[in-house]
Amino acid sequence: MEKSEEQLVRFGQVHNIYSLGARENVIMQTLADLNTALTQAQAERIQKESVWKTSRKAPQGQIPEALYTTDIRSLESTVATLQQQFAKLRAVYKPDWWEVKQVAGQLETAEKQLSKALDSKLRDLETAYQTALQRERLLAEAVGKQKSEADILNQYSVQYNILKQEVDSNKQIYDGMLQRMKEAGSPPA
Repeated sequence: MEKSEEQLVRFGQVHNIYSLGARENVIMQTLADLNTALTQAQAERIQKESVWKTSRKAPQGQIPEALYTTDIRSLESTVATLQQQFAKLRAVYKPDWWEVKQVAGQLETAEKQLSKALDSKLRDLETAYQTALQRERLLAEAVGKQKSEADILNQYSVQYNILKQEVDSNKQIYDGMLQRMKEAGSPPA
């Protein structure tokens, strides 16, 4: 009986198994939490990837909804207003008239600002996608490591439980022998 108890204690010490139930629960809960986080990260990455790719492939002149910000809406409105002013002035004046040149310059500046703002927003969407992708990769890696740890713990817990059953069985046999000896009236040796 002492030999089986020593084996159980030694096995637990070698594999850092002190209280299997609590440790098992922590490892499995961590694995479940990581799986949940990974699923959420995958959904987030898919959504951000979709927005980024859709925005990137939008036809020239059509601004996707994902790119709209208050600044972009304001610049778009300014460009539209300047285009109308330019068209009205061109209908009346020649291209070299000072007002036509002034509005044309303002229109060119506003269009460059709009293009720059759209490019910046598109880069922001790509950065958000790349960040979500990296988070997903890191979580997938963490899930893999946690699964390995859970697999190892499962292997050890099987061996631990076998040794524990052997100790319990030996204790029952020993207790049974003590009980019979007491009933027979002879002192234990």
